[in-house]
Amino acid sequence: MIRSAEPRGTSSSPDDPVWNDQWGWGLVDAHEALSEAQPVADPQFVPAPGLPPWLSSELSIAPFPFPKAGVVNTVTAHVHNPGPGVAEDVDVVFGVSTLSPTPVAFEHIGTGRVASIPAGESREVSITWVPKNEKHASITAEIGFGGDVDYANDRAKLSFAAFNRTMSFPVQNLLSSVAEQIDLEISCMAVPGGSTEGWSATLTPSTLVLSGDDRPQKVVVEVFPPPGTSGGRILVEVTARVEGNLVGGMTLEGVIPEECGQGVMGSGFGPTGPTGSLSTGLLDPALFAQIVLGGGSAIPASK
Repeated sequence: MIRSAEPRGTSSSPDDPVWNDQWGWGLVDAHEALSEAQPVADPQFVPAPGLPPWLSSELSIAPFPFPKAGVVNTVTAHVHNPGPGVAEDVDVVFGVSTLSPTPVAFEHIGTGRVASIPAGESREVSITWVPKNEKHASITAEIGFGGDVDYANDRAKLSFAAFNRTMSFPVQNLLSSVAEQIDLEISCMAVPGGSTEGWSATLTPSTLVLSGDDRPQKVVVEVFPPPGTSGGRILVEVTARVEGNLVGGMTLEGVIPEECGQGVMGSGFGPTGPTGSLSTGLLDPALFAQIVLGGGSAIPASK
């Protein structure tokens, strides 16, 4: 639909030459859109075994591995086409969103296009982006291809962040207009070579009932390190379920600096700051690479 649209008005976005606040990507040519929507190929993101769906190894950011404010960042998606035909003019729409285990609206930051992906081959699609700040915690990419055989594998997300002992995040119901009970779960997982002994974590509240018309609600997460700990790291996973079905999640890296012995900090999108803020100050790029780029061998898949 985006590809067939006739642009209207001038661009309202510094990150997209077409997007207009009144017209979006333009007036849709329904006939052309339907004509293009004949299944011919299956461009897709391939999930890595052992990784939850919000830790996609198909997305990468430079400077590695998290966005830096005020400078040019490059976001890259790896798109695969198993066939049966050639995928031509494949769009990838990139966005950023607030850290949350539930689906939330994302801010469009750019669209990349690859002219052709032959059957059995892969291509990289990149955009450049200058973040105004480092508060965004999730990167999302969606494939736009009218002749797609399977639309279920067209979305990738990277939601790996951190916080200083306690933080809050929004929970929203974008899945239905009726009220749904959203159950949140939190668990601690050991980093490679580490242990979960003595660690604990809480969510307040852990159950919410929200409709599509309700405003996002705040949930507070707090992590408690082992008593007397002088330093260490822990992975925390937060998942969201509706009627027992997994709808999303996020992964946090907690760090207790040797010099303070208290509080939990970690690596993610956000400025180094006091308790309750996201932090990149104690980023461990090697751990991130082992977990995400290593295909999930370091942590178990979401339960």
